[in-house]
Amino acid sequence: MTEGVEGRRRDQSQTVERALQLLDAVATSTEPLTTGQLAALSGLARPTAYRLLVTLERQGYLDRVRDHAFTLGYKATRMSGDRAAQQALARRARPILAALTEQVRETVNLSAPVGAALVEIDQIDPPDPIRQMSYTNVAFPLHGSSNGKLMLAGFSPAELDLYLAHPLERRTDRTITDPAELRTELEATRQRGFGLCVEELYEGINGVSGAIVDGQQLTIGYVSVSGPAFRLPPERLVEIAPTVLDACARIGEALQLTR
Repeated sequence: MTEGVEGRRRDQSQTVERALQLLDAVATSTEPLTTGQLAALSGLARPTAYRLLVTLERQGYLDRVRDHAFTLGYKATRMSGDRAAQQALARRARPILAALTEQVRETVNLSAPVGAALVEIDQIDPPDPIRQMSYTNVAFPLHGSSNGKLMLAGFSPAELDLYLAHPLERRTDRTITDPAELRTELEATRQRGFGLCVEELYEGINGVSGAIVDGQQLTIGYVSVSGPAFRLPPERLVEIAPTVLDACARIGEALQLTR
């Protein structure tokens, strides 16, 4: 009986070691690797390597990309630094963002929190002739954007006090620069579960944002839809908000963080 238990433990330990071998091989490669390449590098039989690779992919530690090769997935990259995690998040979110763009016919952005700031990491434009500038890698004042308001709404009281201790930049006539008014807006944002921006960042541009959360309800990113105010008046923003929130939930599921 004891020998049987010990045998199972050895088998489990060996499986973990083999899986880590494969992860290490993927992590140290400068390009995606195929099952055959990984089997050769790790000294594993191809069927064994493939079974472990599929398991790691299913659990979110690997992604399968071109030519059925493997690269690090979100769960692995979030432990290795912001840049790698952002790339994995953008890769997993891309198909969902593309579907959302097709559905709402407006610009869709993906952003990620970095410290007390937001970084736009992907953007998909609609096929319509009226388009916006690229927001990728552009810094915005948090209080002037729909995703920034969502981020501020998640701040602790002390963090929010620190943010409001500095003058609030005015970008348009509609930008909220009064701390008391902003606190009211952030409470409304928390209550409804999505962020709104009505010509507060750019004149003539409105937007709505939802948060992507993991299994511990920690925010890992934001999805935003924005466009000309004449196409996205406030009532239209509220109308498409559930679609944006659904996309956020599906990205969380794609990352296998909400299971």
